[in-house]
Amino acid sequence: MIHFTEFKVDSIVLDQEIGGPFVLLREVEGGRTLRIQVSLGDAAAMMAAHEGIEFPRPLTHDLMVSVLNGLSVRVTRTAIVDLSEDVFIGELVVESGGTELVFDCRSSDAINIALRMDTPIQVAAQVLDKIENIDREEATKKGWMNLLAMLTEEQTKESEKEN
Repeated sequence: MIHFTEFKVDSIVLDQEIGGPFVLLREVEGGRTLRIQVSLGDAAAMMAAHEGIEFPRPLTHDLMVSVLNGLSVRVTRTAIVDLSEDVFIGELVVESGGTELVFDCRSSDAINIALRMDTPIQVAAQVLDKIENIDREEATKKGWMNLLAMLTEEQTKESEKEN
């Protein structure tokens, strides 16, 4: 059985460094965060839902929510279930007529629907483990790069003293 941790949308931000928007998810009962890069359109839709902004005509996610509600389908949760080749894999879990159905979806679609239906956003333990490993690897690389830069700087200073 997959273990899940509940997260909520903390913010939607435009990152100048990566040149695009991302959504920052924050663990409900803890301090971990998860940063997912999304398209401009998905970021705008998330921002609208997060801030309670309504448009005169429904956006795609609003239409999906209307269809689900019209068919008496209840979204029980949305989930980020995997990270594969830098892509977060989402799932939409619904209940219809006593049957649970699980649909594969983009993580941004899962988040957008969760925002509109006030359903939990669950993140699988394996995703959090992969992120922590990536973070550790990045920290290690940065640490080594900083050490090399310091050594190079010291060698340059030593060479200048010798000359």
